[in-house]
Order: sequence, then structure tokens, then C-alpha cells
Amino acid sequence: MTDGGLAALSPHDFEVLCQDLLNAAWGLSLEGFTKGRDGGVDLRLLKPETGQIDLVVQCKHYLATGYSGLKSRVKNEADTAATVGASRYVLATTVSMTPKRKAELAAILADAGANCAPSDILGKEDILALIRAHPEVEKAHFKLWLNSTAVLERLLHNELYVRSQGYVEELRSNAAVFVHNKSVARAREILDSSHTVLISGPPGVGKTTLSEILLLQAMADGFQAVVISSDIDEADRLYTAGTKQIFVYDDFLGRTTGFEKLGKNEDDRLLRFIKRIESSPTKLLLLTTREYILQQARVAFDRLNSPKMELSKYVLDVGVYTRRNRGHILYNHVFFSGVGPAARESLRHERKYARLIDHANYNPRLIGDAISLFQSSGRAESEFGDYLEEAFDKPTELWRHVFRHQISRMAKRMLAMLTLMEPPSQIASLERSHASFSIALRDDEAFEETMRQLEGSSVDLHIAPWGTVVDFSNPGVQDSVLSTLLPDPVILQSVVAASHDFNQLLRLWTYASEPERGVPAHLSAGPSSLTRTASFMLQNAGRNKQVLRPTLRASVVGIGDLIVERLLSLTGTGMHGQSSRTERLGFVVAVTHDLNARTATPDISSALLADSISWEQWDNKGDVLVLLERVVSFPSFDPSVRETLFSRAEDWFSKSLDRPRDFEFLVQLHRLSPLRTQGSDPADLTSEFTDSVAGALETWTDLGDAEELRGFVDELEEAARAVGIELDDLDVDWAYQRDQIDDRIAELERDDYEPDDDRREERGYRPQLGDDDRWLDGLFDTISE
Repeated sequence: MTDGGLAALSPHDFEVLCQDLLNAAWGLSLEGFTKGRDGGVDLRLLKPETGQIDLVVQCKHYLATGYSGLKSRVKNEADTAATVGASRYVLATTVSMTPKRKAELAAILADAGANCAPSDILGKEDILALIRAHPEVEKAHFKLWLNSTAVLERLLHNELYVRSQGYVEELRSNAAVFVHNKSVARAREILDSSHTVLISGPPGVGKTTLSEILLLQAMADGFQAVVISSDIDEADRLYTAGTKQIFVYDDFLGRTTGFEKLGKNEDDRLLRFIKRIESSPTKLLLLTTREYILQQARVAFDRLNSPKMELSKYVLDVGVYTRRNRGHILYNHVFFSGVGPAARESLRHERKYARLIDHANYNPRLIGDAISLFQSSGRAESEFGDYLEEAFDKPTELWRHVFRHQISRMAKRMLAMLTLMEPPSQIASLERSHASFSIALRDDEAFEETMRQLEGSSVDLHIAPWGTVVDFSNPGVQDSVLSTLLPDPVILQSVVAASHDFNQLLRLWTYASEPERGVPAHLSAGPSSLTRTASFMLQNAGRNKQVLRPTLRASVVGIGDLIVERLLSLTGTGMHGQSSRTERLGFVVAVTHDLNARTATPDISSALLADSISWEQWDNKGDVLVLLERVVSFPSFDPSVRETLFSRAEDWFSKSLDRPRDFEFLVQLHRLSPLRTQGSDPADLTSEFTDSVAGALETWTDLGDAEELRGFVDELEEAARAVGIELDDLDVDWAYQRDQIDDRIAELERDDYEPDDDRREERGYRPQLGDDDRWLDGLFDTISE
């Protein structure tokens, strides 16, 4: 005897099915209890007059273990069942029953004190009979209905009209982990009324999966599936009058912001096709698109936003996962994965499933990848829960597998480039890199196809005030790119050659050279980052470095000349007020020295001489000093160029002693200069420095922030130390001025202090379990059955 689709159900699914079947068959209103450790109760009916338990139903989905496993479980739980004290105890199971088996189970329960007769044991045959008697219940339980014999026959017959053999099985496999929700019923309502539903929502919320569920339902009802892959003209060509057809157009507006699929007048043809579908009783149309693309399309294409069209009546917005959805998706993935009971049981240890559900890296695709890799890892089943948590904490290994086996060489380079763009990055910038890769690789893979491989799994697209941006779907993806793709010498060379912004190569060098652990996922391209990185390289030039990513470092060193060449050509790009060209040239000098790259040295000299002409214009003495420090530390640098640079700096620094810090800059220049300019020793600067300090002290009252005032004091004291003069020795009454500044700092800090009297003491606090927690606990209590 077949199982009638019962094998497709989880224990949770079977319990809900029993509740609906028995309510329909007996005209009752059985209420569900939290599943699992329920004191012998899955479903119950209370006496209205007393509130006491009248009827209890236990649901045991034991197809895999069979009668022996069921009988053993009933013996273990018989005492618990008796303590419930119900007037009647019913056992519903997916195990096949004979009169003898029913009598044995009823006797076990009755001997323990439960009120159970053989007729109260409902076996697989009884359950299937109830399903046949109540087809409306079967239809409401999608996975049961989908796997019934009649529906399977219709689907397999329909497969002759769709893509290829195995298509239906692929859809059914995806449906196994689908969590049924209110979106399905709402989509059916829209289809029934308008024959077209447009499923919209952010990436990763299940738009395509929902459309597949609707497609399967329609195919089972006798509709032929027509999957549109290019444009709406394809649907027009395959339209057959009088035949039941369902057209599926996934990402009908394209996957990026270009609306690639809406060619000339495509919007008009699409709307005409929608109207044609709406007027036909034998046609259905499923459309999916990302929410932000739909919003943009409505702005870009007047017809899509026309009140006459009423596009909104077709739209179903799919939201994000609720906490119960997340838990149920995890449960389904694990239960139907084929991992053993011990593996499933490991998720219950210290409620590990709750940590996974609430994890920042939660992602259905990550769950699937982690389970698949565990099954081939050789790890003990008892370590399954730990393995999943490790995967969520650090998905690097999972993504490395995806990178190696599931995406194209173009997609690999796009991910590597995105890492250097400090995501979220504008999609136009990534598309520009794609064009460069296409030429270099002689690869005609379209940008849309590359994004199709990546979006929803490795990257996500979002709308920002400045346009559409691309970001990694979670931090683990970027970590894996840094450890797996970027160090690949072939990929790295392609990325460097295709770079179009100085900051991209700065980030590459920072990733490859940062000595500290815990490198942030997104590094600033500002002056502090650039100077810190250059200083590290300078201090460690020629030594064996202990860096965070030695493999990446080795690959970078291997293409040193190319990196220096690209850095030099990009010093004027992507400025955005972050760093001056002078500071960037200092960084290029440090990179050249560190890599022992000599090819570009003449070009660097020319660039430095050209830049020095505008030093005074940009008033960037600090950057100039950093640059000159790099030049002095580069032994093979052209001496004549070095002397010219220092001469120009001396001329500018000496004639522009306007602020106290200018004196510090001049002293620092003298210490660096190979010219050792005479005639400007500290004693000669006392009078000018006193005037400068006196002028500065007249301005401090304009500062309204405590930190600004502290910075003002620090700058004066550092300048005085550099020049070799004590502020107390100057004719500016420094002690009085310092007291006044300190009083003002204290006053500002008193004004800023706001005690948080309502601050909650968190030490030892443990939140009480809410309804979601209890529901999730009950759900996962059944996962090892």
C-alpha cells in the first residue's frame, strides 16, 4: 500500500493534518498543544462545563521506524499518557495497523491507566481513508496534496510540455522545505480574480519559490507550464487559444537597474499581454521582480504607472521572514535533509536552534550549503549542531565551495573586485569592472548573467539615495573572497588591471599588509588608513612579515610592478575629500620601496615634481612631510629629484609661519632634510613663535567643544616642544590661559553629562520565553522523531 504522500510530511506537518482531519470528521474543535514535551498531549478537547480534558490525541509520525519503533515509544510514554486523565485517549500514526497491532497498543496504554480502546488507534489506513473522505483538507495541506498519487500523475504528464525531464522533481524538491504562509492564499486570490499575479519583494524572501508553488498547483489542475526566458514576445508565440496554460516570467524587469528585459515598447507589449491573459478563462500569468526594480520601472515607464492600467491590483508584496518562519525553514531543511536522528537531536542541545534562528548570518541558502557539506565532512552526527553554528559564525568554507564549483570565472572576478570597492558600492561601478574583465578575458558572459549567479546568495542589491548599490549578502562571503578568490594570482592580476579607483588598490594593500588581527570588513580610505599602512610597510621593508593574510601578500608581491603602475595612474581618482594627491603619492613611494618595484620609478619622480608645484596651493604640510619621509627612506630614489622636493618644501615652510603648528612642521622638515638648511635654529624662532601663540590664544573662546579645546592645547604644547621652547617662558601668561581653558572644558562636560537613571541592569538578566520561543521549542522537540 502506498503512503499517500504521508512520507513528505514532517512530524509537525502530520500533527496539523490530524487536527484538521479529526475536526472535519468528528465535527469537533480540537486545539493544538505545543509540540514535543507536552505531557502526553498533542491535541485536546476540553469539557465546556468543567474545563477538564475530555479527549486527547497523540500523533506519531513513525513511517521510517515502523511498528517496532512505534510500540517501543508507546511503552515508554504510557505512564505519561495515563496521567493526563482524559476521558478518551486516541493515538494517530502513519504506521500501518492490523487488528492485532491495535489491540496490543491499546492494551499497553490501558494497562497504564489510559482510557484507550483498539478503535482509538488510528493507523495509516485510517488516516488515508479520512483524507479521501475530506479532499478539502488534503488540498489545504500542500505537501500532502502535491505528493498524492493523482497529483503526481498529472504533474508527470504535464512535464512533457515543459523544459525537460526532471523539471517537476526539481520543483517538488524545492517545495519540501517551503514554509506555507498567507502569501500563498493571497496569491491565489489575485490569480482567481485577475489571472495575473506580480510577486514583488527584496532578494532572498522566496519570490521564485512562491511562484514555483503556484506553478505546481496550476500544473496539477491541468495547466501547461510555459516558462518565459527572453521577452514577452516569447509568450505571445507560445500562446495557444483554448488550452489551459500558465506563463511564468521570473525577474521580468531584469535583475539590475537597466530594465534589460524591457526593450523598445516592451512595457506596452507586456501590459497588452496582461490584459489578454485577464480576459481568458484558460490562462494564468506569474511574474516576479525585486521590489526596488518595480519602483524604478514605475518611474521610468509611464504605462506601468498609469491609473488606467491599475498595476497595483496584480501586485503581491512578499515581506521578510518572521521568527517562526525562520525557525520552520531551518526545521524543514534539517528534517528533510537525510541527516540522522543524532544529528537532528544535537540542535536541541542548549537550544542551539534558537541561536541559529537569531544569527546575523541566517540565510536559507547558507543552511542548505552547510547541511550538504556536513554530510560529506566525515564529522560525527552528534557534532551537527556545532557544525551549523560554526558555519554561521564563519561561512568561509561554505562559500569557498560555492566559488570553486558553482560560479563562472567572470563571477569570481566580480566578487574579488567588489571586495575592493568598500561595499555597498554603486552597481554602475561594478558594471564598469565587468566591461574591463570582458575585454581582458575575451568573455562574452553578460553582466545580467553574472549577477544572476551572485545575487540572492553571494550579493544583494539595494536602493540608496544615490542609486542602486551592491553589497555582500553577509560578512562571511567577503571573508571567504579575501581568503579564497583574491589571493589567486590569476584573479588578482585581472582585478588590479581592471581597477579604476585609487582606493581599490589601497584596500588591497591594506588587506594584504595589515598586521593586526581582527581587520575590519570595510576599511576607510582616509588619510589615517593610508598613512598607517604606508608606515607599516616602511618599517618592515625587506623583512619577513607576519601578516594576517600571507597568501594574499605573496600574490600581491608577485605583481608589484603592475600594482605600482596602476596606483600611479589612479592617484587622482576617487578623491571625495578623503586624501590628497600628495599623500597618495607618498603611499605609492612606500609601495614601490616595499615591493622593490623599479620599473615605474622615473614616472614616480615626474609625478612628485609636478605635484610639488601645487603644494602651497593645497596647504597640506603634513602630507608633504609624510611624502618626504618616504622619499628619504627610499635609498635608490633619484638624489636630484629629492633635493628639488626638499628645496621647494623649505621655501614654502619658511615663509608661512602663521600658526604654532607651522613651526613644528618646519622643525620636522629640517630634521628630515638632507640639505640641513642653516640659519633657522630654534633660538631664531622664539620671537615669531611667541607672536603666533599669542594670536592663537585670542581664538580659543570661539571653540565650543571640549575635545576641540583639548586638541587646541595639545597642538600648542606639541609645537612648543618641537621648537624647544617652554610655553611658560613666553610672554603670553600661559598658566592663566591654561586655567581658563581647563575651566571651560569642565563646564562643557558638565553640560553634556546626562545620567541615565533608567538604565537597566543587565547582569544576570535572562528574558522570559515568549510565545515564539515556546512555539519554536515545541517544533524542534519533534525534529529527532
